[in-house]
Amino acid sequence: MTPDSQKVCFGTLAFGQNYRALAGLLAADLAQYAPGIPLIILTDRPQDFRGMANLIIFPHRQRLFCDNDKVFLIKQALSTFNTCICIDADMRVLAPIPADLQWLPGITARSGDRLVKHHQRIITKTNPPRPNKVKDWEMTKKVADKLGLNAEDEAVKFIHEFLFVVTRNSGVENEFLDYFEKIAYFLEINGTQPGAGTAMGLAAAKAGLPVRWDEMEKIVFFDDRIERVRISKGQVDPQEKQIYFEQQKALKYPPKNWYQKVAGKVNGKLRDFNRSLLLKMVGLKNFDFYYR
Repeated sequence: MTPDSQKVCFGTLAFGQNYRALAGLLAADLAQYAPGIPLIILTDRPQDFRGMANLIIFPHRQRLFCDNDKVFLIKQALSTFNTCICIDADMRVLAPIPADLQWLPGITARSGDRLVKHHQRIITKTNPPRPNKVKDWEMTKKVADKLGLNAEDEAVKFIHEFLFVVTRNSGVENEFLDYFEKIAYFLEINGTQPGAGTAMGLAAAKAGLPVRWDEMEKIVFFDDRIERVRISKGQVDPQEKQIYFEQQKALKYPPKNWYQKVAGKVNGKLRDFNRSLLLKMVGLKNFDFYYR
């Protein structure tokens, strides 16, 4: 590992068989296209990645909804590295990544928006609005108010979680991570699950961590959601990335027999029950903040 690569790592979450398999493809891509940059994986089954090159594996049981556990991934990464490039496990890297990439202190996101604009777009996407999306926004405003923020302020951002970079910023990043975790717990304890982009945006605003957008042209990647938008706009040939769509579908949505379906539902409910107990324990430690 070169001195430069010791400053930067990739990071992803891999929970469940499907996402562990997808993370394996991502790991193979990075071994080919960024061999000097380690990939940190937080996963519920470390043995699935045994023998793969350039990986740093940490066992981790999911604590929060969906990708909010990226707060623990970033904490782990920045304890050793100066910069963590967070990338979803179901994405692919398609071309060599320069070893000399430089990132400014704070958060650099591939995509984002004003927090209020993002939530209003989600709310107005259906008519009538889905009640859970309205509640997401109401609880977002409530936790912002508790932190002395105005969720509708232009300075408060939403950070799309699929690809973003966090770089140390003289310790401000630690304050950001503490708020990120606290906000994520608040939202889920109060029955909402808006995802990591909301908690990160509020946390960055509260901590004073800079947030900026960057097209990240030097990271050539495949993300199925972005590719579908490009295809719908006639910007790319649908056949050009077909192999990646097929590989993702085979691993993300494999066929299951009735036993696998039932077992998956039962295991999912057990995981949710255990997470719920943990959330309640966290909430009781600061009852006024989480429940009043």
